[in-house]
Amino acid sequence: MSAKTTASKRKNDAAIATHQSIQDQIDAFLNAGGEIQNIPNGVSGQTWANPHRASKGTR
Repeated sequence: MSAKTTASKRKNDAAIATHQSIQDQIDAFLNAGGEIQNIPNGVSGQTWANPHRASKGTR
């Protein structure tokens, strides 16, 4: 079976607008003194409460 190849598709206008919107927000954040942190792979930003305490009132 041969693989079909297609010409690369142009991103639709909504995707381009969304990308530009995100870039504008990042630029505004950085210009206002914000800082972007580089988090290594495998590190979670989730912080969990003690699981025994969190479920205390749900039994």
